[in-house]
Amino acid sequence: MCGPVLQAATFTWTGAASTDWFNTNNWSPTGLPGSNDTVNFNSGTINLSAPVTINGQFSWAGGTLSGNPLTITSSGTLNLSGSAAKYLWNVLTNAGTVTWTGTGGLNVYNDNSTYHGGVYNLTNGLFNIATDQSIGCACFGHEFFNNQGTLEKTAGTGTTYISVLVTNTGTVQTLEGTLNFNDGGNIGGAYIAGSGTAINFTAGNFTASATAISGPGTVAFTGGTLTLASDVIANLQLNGGTVVLGAGFQGGTITNLTLPGSILSGSNTVTGTLTSGAGFTGPMLVAAAATMNWTGGNAT
Repeated sequence: MCGPVLQAATFTWTGAASTDWFNTNNWSPTGLPGSNDTVNFNSGTINLSAPVTINGQFSWAGGTLSGNPLTITSSGTLNLSGSAAKYLWNVLTNAGTVTWTGTGGLNVYNDNSTYHGGVYNLTNGLFNIATDQSIGCACFGHEFFNNQGTLEKTAGTGTTYISVLVTNTGTVQTLEGTLNFNDGGNIGGAYIAGSGTAINFTAGNFTASATAISGPGTVAFTGGTLTLASDVIANLQLNGGTVVLGAGFQGGTITNLTLPGSILSGSNTVTGTLTSGAGFTGPMLVAAAATMNWTGGNAT
């Protein structure tokens, strides 16, 4: 004989008694949300005095999350909506689905002391940006977004800026608008730009690992500093910023490099062909029988 089926309940944060998630008087109705319940958080501050796991639905329309980590499991969802700003002062780990709509931005704080904000999007996690809003930071220097799953922009014809350090080993894709990375990180994993869309690396210090770039849209390095350890990244347009070559780049010398808009920095030797549209800084040795096509920019 089967027992009763427990229906998921809905709890709305009031913060009537304190900021503690685990104080029953902070919720309407009075009580504590279970992991399979629906949680509505519209304003105020919630402090997670212990880790919280969501198997159901967490709807976040505004306010501040702080304290211990919040985890969205593979069956859970996190909906970011509304016009109010959202402040992430703790670690968000997503193994399920995050959907971001509305006109409110997401701000990450991490000073490695009082604030510990950052995002882990795990292997099967989906972080869907369906808005033109941006991920900002307090810019203490420890804010991060670690993407092992799928990070995508699916709506909004404008630009979404991600102004925290991004480490990507998963997939980044744009189906609508432009996605700009403004605080450096690792250019790894896969990048897919849909028709009429763009993915830009615009500011900060970037390093490149194994990367696959595809799609009819544009994927470009436009600002900051990019270090190429071993070779160029196929289909990555080098349209701005500064490029630094690692000691083992193309075997130790430049054999084939085209920089339409990026400045080449450091001490380099050309044994094949270098085409530069923005110039270079540092010593440059062009070996016998090598070719340097210099179409613009300064040399210092």
